[in-house]
This record gives sequence, C-alpha cells and structure tokens, in this order.
Amino acid sequence: MPRLRKIGRVNQTGRRKLLQRDFHIGVDWSVSPPKIDQSAFRFNPPDKVSADNRVIIEAYRKDKYVQFDLGNVGSWSLPSDISLEKFGRDTIHFEVRIIDPGNPGILSWKSARITKTPPKLIERPSSKDSRFLLDVVYSKLAKGVPMNVGFPEGETQDPVKLEINLEECSILADALIEPNPQPHAMLIPTVLHIIVQRLVIDANAKTFEPEQEIHSASQWQNMWNGLFKSWTGKGLEDLDYDDASELSEYIEKIIAYWATLSGNPAKSVSRLLGGD
Repeated sequence: MPRLRKIGRVNQTGRRKLLQRDFHIGVDWSVSPPKIDQSAFRFNPPDKVSADNRVIIEAYRKDKYVQFDLGNVGSWSLPSDISLEKFGRDTIHFEVRIIDPGNPGILSWKSARITKTPPKLIERPSSKDSRFLLDVVYSKLAKGVPMNVGFPEGETQDPVKLEINLEECSILADALIEPNPQPHAMLIPTVLHIIVQRLVIDANAKTFEPEQEIHSASQWQNMWNGLFKSWTGKGLEDLDYDDASELSEYIEKIIAYWATLSGNPAKSVSRLLGGD
C-alpha cells in the first residue's frame, strides 16, 4: 500500500515565519475612531532577525488597507498615527512583515494573519463568564405586547434585556438572536434611544457617575456610556444632558453611527416592506 505524504509549497524566497509569541497586536475599541492599542502592543523579534531590517504592520479588510511603518528592527517604534479610522468598528486583519533592505520587495519574515473583532451590541454568551451589553430574552409579557426593554437593578454588570413576548412573538427573538438584519433595523434605533434616556435618569439620580473611567468591574451604565463615547467621541459627562436639544442631537449621532456599523438599515426596512 503506498505511503501518504504531505504535499506543501516550496518557499523559494527563504522567508521565515514570525510566531505569535514574537508579537502582540490589540485594538482599542473604546475610542472613536478605534486605533492600535499602544499600551498592549509588543514586538520581540527572534535573535536571527537583522537589526537593519524594516518592520511593517499591515491592517486590512476586503478592499481596505493601511500600512504602519515601525522603522528598523533594532530601534522600532509605533508611528504617531495609529488610527484605524478606515475600518470603523469592523473586523480587522493584521500581519507583521519584516523586509530586508538589501532585497527591496522581498520579505525576510512574515507572521500569520491575526484577526481582531469589535465587541458586539447583541451577543449570545458562550460561557457564564462572557460579558455583553444587550441580551435578547424570551419573556411572559402582557397579551398583545411584542417587546419590552428591561434594565438591571442595582450596581451590577448585567446586560440590558430586550424582552420578547414568549407566547405570541417568539419568532422575533429568534430573528434577533440569529441575527436577521431587518428586525434589527426596525427595533435597535428605538432601543438605543431608550437606553440613553435611562442613562440620563440614572445620572441625575446619582445612580452612576458618567465621568468614571471604564474598568473590568464597571457597572452596566458606565459600560454603555463608554460604548456611546467610542461611537460619537462624547459620553454623558461631555454633555449638558438636561438640555433637550443637545441630548436629541447626541442620540441622533449614536443611531447614525450604529447605522454605519450595520450596513444600511433603512434599505433593510424598505425591503421588509416590499420596496427595492
């Protein structure tokens, strides 16, 4: 019986592979626009890499591409502009490349692709330790009521709950969890509006302090406030949120940014109603 052999491509350039232990790239999603997380970035090249080689970080998704030049291996540093504005809050792929100046255009070292994904607004937890901001739940609501927005009680990290009528409208919950873009397009703008209004109520009641920095133990209001700040560049602490017109403008910006993340919700609604 013939032996099976692995067939692979021949690396004719002599290029070597950078391993994940040689570097770490993170994304700071808490700011708008997102950027490479400077405090978390790490680059420890193997000893065999020549100090005069150039280090490049490539960020890309589909037809979008950004390149960051870190200079020479022996004296590398992140550039001053590490913004990922071109990608918004979308999944981003990264690769680290090292180029030999004696052979322009030819890579001497290259990493595998690293993918970074922004936190989701609605997410089903994969474990009891997962963190998420908005959960879809099946609930027993009054007859004829399709949905309700339920807020956590007390100082907690529990998510806001989008409660869907279990007996009469469970198909809506299924579509939101799946997720189906049309129900999202119909409901999420109103839900975001309600959440901002609740944050204002809680801020006025001193239930939470918008100016507090976000950390792993932050309560749910601060988490939402931080998310909205990453979308608009402002949190409640930057507003006169008792000014109705200023608050309305702020909510419009939140919903507009969500719409850019979601493709084109208006078109989704149009198609749902039989339009083009």
